[in-house]
Amino acid sequence: MSFTSTTQRQDYQGDGVTVTFAQPARGEIVSESAELQVWLRDETDADDPVETLQAITTDYTLSSDNVVMVTAPTADEKLILKWVMAETQTLDQQNNASFVPENQEQALDRIVAMVQYLQEQVDRCIKFYETEQWVATNGNPKLDPAGKESQVIGMNDLGDTLRWYTADELMDLVTGAHTFTTPFDADILDNQSSAVDLTDTRVDNADGWTSAWGVAQIYRFDGTSTYKMGMLHFYLYYKNGTWTYEAGPYYGDDTGVVLSVSSSGTIAQMQYASDSLGGGVNYVGTAITKFLRF
Repeated sequence: MSFTSTTQRQDYQGDGVTVTFAQPARGEIVSESAELQVWLRDETDADDPVETLQAITTDYTLSSDNVVMVTAPTADEKLILKWVMAETQTLDQQNNASFVPENQEQALDRIVAMVQYLQEQVDRCIKFYETEQWVATNGNPKLDPAGKESQVIGMNDLGDTLRWYTADELMDLVTGAHTFTTPFDADILDNQSSAVDLTDTRVDNADGWTSAWGVAQIYRFDGTSTYKMGMLHFYLYYKNGTWTYEAGPYYGDDTGVVLSVSSSGTIAQMQYASDSLGGGVNYVGTAITKFLRF
């Protein structure tokens, strides 16, 4: 008879109770003990699933056209049954021997099953655009990354094929478009009496931002026209409904200027601390702050 099944693999979601699972249709062309693979996929950590090839007798047994698991897969596990075809041709047709059509048909059916087995592997591969241009060798296209220096391969926006990405495009993917703030140049005043918010260093979780990284170049002058310059890196992140500020390393001279963050609801705003510029000393200068939200 003809081989009409295209099911080479069958996936099942565990429930902690069910132990019996039907194999993919195979007819008479597959050796279930030698060419059947049983995989258990643990998705407790959805971002890092663990797959384990099961062993016959130890982990499962065969009953009619079913796989019977020793232990029922849990709700966090999937069971995958698939045929893994040996890439061999076992029909040995002798000269002047009887012609048995059934034997010929089974051999052809196995070839179709092998194609399905290979197609299942191809379907799990990531691919470039159908019309992607490659350099040909002997008429056959091949991957040639020449001219793609400092670029990487990633999924397109639709998630259905691969494309090349530049560093700038990757930054846009991570942070979204136009997430760098414009540099803010602010005066540092003598005996500043209150905290001063830094324009363009505002980040709002309601707009989708969950983190921000920034750098401030601080120049402080005193009455003798000398100055001190320092650079501060800082980091903000939104967790459990609260913005948290972490100061990073400080390079250069200690200018006496301290950055902090004020937050209200989903909004965080960088500012100069009010008590850092007092003491009756003639502190004047500037600070240039750059902010990246992502």
